[in-house]
Amino acid sequence: MKCRWARVGALACGAFVASTGVYVAACDSGYVTPATASEAGLEGGPDPAPIAEGGATYLPLDDKSAWTLAAFSAVGMASSFGGTFDGRYVYYASSDGTLRRYDTHGPFGVATSWQSAPTPESTVPWVFVGAAFDGRYVTYGTSMRNGGASGVVHRYDTQGSFDDGGAIERFDTSASRGGLQFFGVSRTPQYLYLPTKASPNVLTRFRIGAPFDAGFEYPPVQSDASVDRTGGVAGATGYYFATVTGLVERVNEASGEIDGYDFSKAEGGMPRAKGYVGAAFDGTYVYFAPEGGTNKHGVALRFDTRKSIGDNTGWSTFDMQTAWLDAKGFAGAAFDGRYVYFIPYERAPMVADPTMSGNPTPAVLNSRLVRYDITQSFTAATSWDSFDLTQLAPGLGGYVGAVFDGEYLYLVPAESTTLLRFHARTPPGLPAQYPGTP
Repeated sequence: MKCRWARVGALACGAFVASTGVYVAACDSGYVTPATASEAGLEGGPDPAPIAEGGATYLPLDDKSAWTLAAFSAVGMASSFGGTFDGRYVYYASSDGTLRRYDTHGPFGVATSWQSAPTPESTVPWVFVGAAFDGRYVTYGTSMRNGGASGVVHRYDTQGSFDDGGAIERFDTSASRGGLQFFGVSRTPQYLYLPTKASPNVLTRFRIGAPFDAGFEYPPVQSDASVDRTGGVAGATGYYFATVTGLVERVNEASGEIDGYDFSKAEGGMPRAKGYVGAAFDGTYVYFAPEGGTNKHGVALRFDTRKSIGDNTGWSTFDMQTAWLDAKGFAGAAFDGRYVYFIPYERAPMVADPTMSGNPTPAVLNSRLVRYDITQSFTAATSWDSFDLTQLAPGLGGYVGAVFDGEYLYLVPAESTTLLRFHARTPPGLPAQYPGTP
């Protein structure tokens, strides 16, 4: 594993991106102390990396003392898809109709640091995918309920009590648009965007500050009506949707224009550049995480937001499999001020049993966390490093999205039963270049 240090800009209270379409913002309101090897259940490991010229220490991925593990059974956790941070708590979008959060002022693997709250009518579980914090509310997208698309959006008022569920409300968009299936929530300064799966040819967004039952809008789009939008992120020139095809959609909030571009079909483009889930923004570039659907790959896609979306020179790719053959199948990306992380999900999907005897071939989980150093060339292999999570414990992998709280990176477990936290940098600091800070 390589480490290269260079001067980075000052980091302060601001906003940052966590994946699966989660745009979050927060200020430094106190952080837990760095994980120790004994807390993580690990021994040894290299010393922390040297202090960078900019005053921050970014720890190596393979420093085992920087990792903390916690079993679901220890903290009452369930499978989740994405999350967000409100300045103190990390929220997980769980699949069993229960809201869960971790208090960053407490030890990571101790049950007293965790809280849970049932949602209304949780006897038939809502499957949450993605969450975003807008300065007061934490909003959750709902993918399914009782096996079908629900169209319901939940939110929690952080000024109310979390434990009794009284501060949780929901709104059903199906009266306007039918049963939408949401795949994430992310924010811009003005809106919360909810990417939808197999959606009609409209976008779904909520105007921040509006009444919950009157703030939803459904602007029309001209692109493929059947496209699955699988996460997104706010960039300098608009909001960007990732999709299961090679299409990237952009919403220009200043002009109201909605456009798109498919780099996989462009002349001189990359045919394999399709099937992206989640994105991150570093202040200049938007990064899309390669998932691939049934054709898993590791081609990371980057767009320069200073360019026209249809300008091929604004797009670039890096195939992570040229460095690590098993680096394919990611879901979500996150940025810590210096590194963009690509979150490992599946190397191969579950395959149904053609005999219908109930014995499908299980998914092969991706265990390789990969990150890119934004101070270096995007297309150079030396700008990238990775860590195989199975070096921490056997069988780790299957994460969807991540949350960065200014110091720690939290991988969200979808197909794993182990929570993971990485001590990414110290002292705490959030990238200052992002718009939309509450």
